[in-house]
Parts: sequence; C-alpha cells; structure tokens
Amino acid sequence: MLEAIYDHTVHPRYLSARSQVLGLGANYGRFAQAITARFGCRCIAVEPSPEPFAAIAESPLISKMQAAAAAKSGTVRFHIALDSVASSLSRSTPNPVVDVIDVQALSLPELFDRVGARPLDLLKIDIEGAEIELLNSCPASVLQQIRQITVEFHDHNGMTPASEVQSTLAWLHKLGFFSVRMSRHGHQTRGSSIAISVPYPLSS
Repeated sequence: MLEAIYDHTVHPRYLSARSQVLGLGANYGRFAQAITARFGCRCIAVEPSPEPFAAIAESPLISKMQAAAAAKSGTVRFHIALDSVASSLSRSTPNPVVDVIDVQALSLPELFDRVGARPLDLLKIDIEGAEIELLNSCPASVLQQIRQITVEFHDHNGMTPASEVQSTLAWLHKLGFFSVRMSRHGHQTRGSSIAISVPYPLSS
C-alpha cells in the first residue's frame, strides 16, 4: 500500500526508524518533518535557496545542507521565484523570478558521499526541472544503491518534455526499478507523485 507523505508518494514497506532519507529540494523542510514524524527515520534536507534553507528546523532526526542538486558539482546560477517552491536552476520556471544568485551545486554521487548511507532507503527529488539531468548523469552503480525514489517530473507544466521523462524511466527500469505514476496529469506532486522502488533487503 502506497502512502502520501507531504505531496510525495512512498512505499512504507521500505522505511523504518533505521532508514536514511535524502530530500533534494527541501524548501522549508516540511517533507523532512513529515517523513521523520511518520517513520522516526533520519533525513538530510538539501536546499539551495537562502530563505527557505534558513527556516528548516534541524533536530536529532533532521540535518540540512545548503546546495543545489545538479548534474555536475560546482557553482551555478539559481533563479529564486516569487513562489519559493518554483525556484529553479532553470530560467524557464513558470513562476515570476525575483532574484538570481550563485549557489553551490552537488552531483548525486557527491551528495551520496556526504550522506554516507548505503543503501539509501529513500531519495526524494523535487528540484523544478533539474531532475532529468540529475538522474541521467548519475552512474548506475550509485542509483542501484537506492531502495526507492519519489520524484516530481516537470512534464505537467511544460518545463520538461514528456519524451525525456519516458526515456529516464526506461533507463531506471533497466537498472531494476519499477515505477508507479500517481498523478493524472504528468508526474506532479500536490497530492501525488511518481514512486519508484527497487527490492533491496528490508531494514531490520
């Protein structure tokens, strides 16, 4: 039975109090708060935008990292939108942009190195159009160390072509994942998302 945790769908079978969760695009940390409250797990909340990042409340279960998740590590331009959840590495965000700043970017392999959890029980991705390059640039050896991924693809608002979403899903399927689309239009959150899981041994 799948379960919605603050707009993202997860399979609770793969989560426990011993789980490690990596949340990319944490915004104000509400998903981190919800997932840790539900399972008692640990969550690393990754968010590049200064104001939402500063507001993320750390706890014994929640730690935070100020960075953008991207295909390559380095310094990148980040577009801060009027609605903070729409802030993005992409200039084509549908929300009005109020500022553009330089932020640190980390690739998925580098984020994994900093987290240190093997395997990772849950990877949550909500990074406003950068998710395709992030996943496609990640080595299979890293992706295959993830039990499940919950991700918002941005084909519903025109930021990402549907064909790119399908090719990314096909790549993940080849790595042993299966996917479940939870939204009626595209692969969006706001109550539903796509959950992808791989059958690693369960946490004991």
